[in-house]
Amino acid sequence: MICNNNHVVLKGILIVLPLILILMPLGCLASYEYEKTERMELSADGVRKLAIIASKCDVRVTGRRNSGMVVVNIIRSVREDSEEKARELAEKMRVEVRESSGMIELVTEYPGNGSESINIIEAIFGGGRKVSMDLDITVPEELDITFDTSSGDIEIMNVAGNVGVSTASGDVEASRIENKLIVKTASGDIDAEMIGSLAVEAASGDISAADVKGSCVISVASGDVELEGVGGGVVVKAISGDIELEGVTGNAEVSATSGDIELEGMGGDVKAFSASGDLYVNAAPAPGRKEYELGTSGGELTLIFSRLLSEGFVLQASTTNGDFELDLPIQISEMSRQRVRGVVREGKSRVIVETSSGNITIMEKGV
Repeated sequence: MICNNNHVVLKGILIVLPLILILMPLGCLASYEYEKTERMELSADGVRKLAIIASKCDVRVTGRRNSGMVVVNIIRSVREDSEEKARELAEKMRVEVRESSGMIELVTEYPGNGSESINIIEAIFGGGRKVSMDLDITVPEELDITFDTSSGDIEIMNVAGNVGVSTASGDVEASRIENKLIVKTASGDIDAEMIGSLAVEAASGDISAADVKGSCVISVASGDVELEGVGGGVVVKAISGDIELEGVTGNAEVSATSGDIELEGMGGDVKAFSASGDLYVNAAPAPGRKEYELGTSGGELTLIFSRLLSEGFVLQASTTNGDFELDLPIQISEMSRQRVRGVVREGKSRVIVETSSGNITIMEKGV
């Protein structure tokens, strides 16, 4: 007789699990949750930088004008099977303060390795040990701030210095950062507004930013990108995700491997390419010569001038398999099923558009 070992194991699990549920004391599912808050005050005299190194920790940093102190509120949270154990564990959780020339470093420390002990019952019903710390910090607004976290959300606001964030997992929210904001994350969304300049490198997560005075440089493997109101230039590279830009004053260089690209109110030069997706550009060029290089491998390509290039442009447009729709005062020099060349007005600027499979639409709607 031949037995299927997989069936034997499965049968064993099905027999044992009900027995566990019947015999298990209800008390083992109970847990005690304990929270304790502690306040630390550190002199910021001569301090130029605050560094935060944390794990399993949400961190909030707020800059204050005319403040000479770094104030740290530590919220310890523990879940254990008794009040005594919870209080004992909370006392072992701490934030170490390291001070060196011009810098304060805050490091979260947990008893042991800070891991949670979860067995099969806890995985099904919850309970079990859980430890975490949250930090709510106020600082002089002129300090530079850096974060190095393994997990947990980060919120920072009202900072006049530079801000650097490196996190393995967690969302980042930033507002009113007068200088640079640099973020590197493996997993988590990023939301920023009223920033001096922005640089992001993300493996997974959506990125949105508004009211950026300077430049934006974004690189994301998987996630959507939305930028609105950028005073400088923009570079965005996405492997998988849609890209939406609106109100960019400077030049823009945008590429997506898989996803649509929508660009509204572009004031400078535009270079944009989508390997798999539609490409839409609404150009509102500032005075002067401009360059537009747009392409898709498979998708519709649309270029609309909501503000005219007063000195005109030279047009080169080509599609392997698609149609042309041109609403322009253009003098055609070459036209075929796959190619159009011509000059609009004086031809001072240059427009090059190309798609392998898709229609091309170019229109002037502005004055």
